[in-house]
Amino acid sequence: MHIHHNFIDKLTTQVTSWNAIQIAQNANINADIHDNYIQVSQTANGTSSTVRGIYLFNGTGHKVYNNVITNIQLVSGDFTAIEVRTGATAPEIYFNTISIDNPENTSGDLAGIKESLTNTNSILRNNMISMSQPCTGLKSGLVLATNSNPMTGFNSDNNDIYVPGGNVAQKGSLINFVFYPTLSDWQAVSGQDGNSYNLDPGFFSPAEPKPTNQDLNNKGIQIAGINVDYLNVNRNNPPDIGAYEFGDCPPPSPPAAIFGENELCINTADAGYSIDTVPGAINYVWTVPNGATITFGQGSTSIMVDFGTQGGNIGVAAEDTCGLGPPVLLPITLLTAPPAPGIVSGPGAVCAGEAAVTYSITDVPGATSYTWSVPAGVTIISGQGTPILIVQIGMSTGGTISVIAENDCGSSAASNYILLVYPPTTVTLDIPEDTVCINTEPFELTGGNPVDGVFSGPGVLDGTFEPGEAGVGTHLITLTYQHAFGCTDAATDAIVVDVCAGVNDPYVGRGDWTFTLILLPGWSTCEGSYRRIPISGYLTGWVV
Repeated sequence: MHIHHNFIDKLTTQVTSWNAIQIAQNANINADIHDNYIQVSQTANGTSSTVRGIYLFNGTGHKVYNNVITNIQLVSGDFTAIEVRTGATAPEIYFNTISIDNPENTSGDLAGIKESLTNTNSILRNNMISMSQPCTGLKSGLVLATNSNPMTGFNSDNNDIYVPGGNVAQKGSLINFVFYPTLSDWQAVSGQDGNSYNLDPGFFSPAEPKPTNQDLNNKGIQIAGINVDYLNVNRNNPPDIGAYEFGDCPPPSPPAAIFGENELCINTADAGYSIDTVPGAINYVWTVPNGATITFGQGSTSIMVDFGTQGGNIGVAAEDTCGLGPPVLLPITLLTAPPAPGIVSGPGAVCAGEAAVTYSITDVPGATSYTWSVPAGVTIISGQGTPILIVQIGMSTGGTISVIAENDCGSSAASNYILLVYPPTTVTLDIPEDTVCINTEPFELTGGNPVDGVFSGPGVLDGTFEPGEAGVGTHLITLTYQHAFGCTDAATDAIVVDVCAGVNDPYVGRGDWTFTLILLPGWSTCEGSYRRIPISGYLTGWVV
């Protein structure tokens, strides 16, 4: 199994332990871990919590080479670059560059290469360990288990172990500490690292820990099968210590930024990304998320990408004759159409003609708009495009209210809601008495259908109209009917109440009499007395 060419960064979450690369407990396999770039951007982790770069927890025959572990920004919490726990076949650890050189003080314990179990006999060759970070905890380039024999715990040589203010080696990481501050101290007690160095490598930068100290040039030893360095540059003979071979110049700096959309829909095609030109670069190496394809521009400052369904990072690194520089990354998020809305809330049964009825759904994650559909006869008053809809029912017979959620990536399935509309009841009103005198006796209202409707209006009390109470004028009388479902319908008719001027007969206006006023000889037309006689009687004088 090969674990290689990964860029791994720990960001901000505090954890009890974190391992960038770990070979698990039951992984009895031969793993090649090489050409990985591991950094820790997080500045603080919990006390007594450990962050590791590479952790060989178990297994046999592992080989770890050409890895760059750098840019360790922690100022609290323990950090170990490479830790070996396996007690099986001794792992081979070659050509790794470890830079723990943050100028800020840390309260955690720092270790370059460490063994957890006793006498793993790990083979260490051509590793560059620089640990200049100020530290109030323990700081050692090599760390042996408490009961290890310094002569057999590691099989170590041809390394550069630079630990100012700390220890080249240490035995015991929890109790009974024994420190070997200088390379000479360690060589004397262990017989190891006879051809190793204790020199400041003079790294080009924290992001590019490529040594510039010419005293370390060609100071390694050839390892069969490892013929190129981390930048795929051919190894010299003899090779250099660490992940980088010396060159006449450092590799180019990373591009400043990647330009392009970082949120797109799944399966988007022809998405464009670009960078500004990096001075001196002769090539650009782009990487894209799993499932994405570069369709145009690999090797140049701009590319076209067809995406699949997985997000991730787009990365690009500049390359010149000195090698391939560090990459710059742009995280890509791929979006889908929103899920279907949840249950529609609102009354399921309404009366025909009802106004301002509200229906709603909860906000759908990722949705930017909503489209509502309503049955025939229902009118949308407001809220189209939002989660809250207000409608006028009108004379609809009912049907389905539906809503879909939408965004730039498409539309969801619809959420449906069945609407029942109670039909209206036909109510009519034709009151026989169109005009009455103000002194007419109260009378029962009739002429309405349904007959069990309820009358209301001026002068109306319990179905009876009182002209004197209503007063002179035209009065609108309403017949209201409420059916079993609670819906109400109504009809109206008018009654005119007249003062009936010149008439002072209590019987005027009574429906059971028909009369004519008779002026007798000698009576004036404006004054005198009068009497009622049936039409069937005799008539004398002038009829007024």
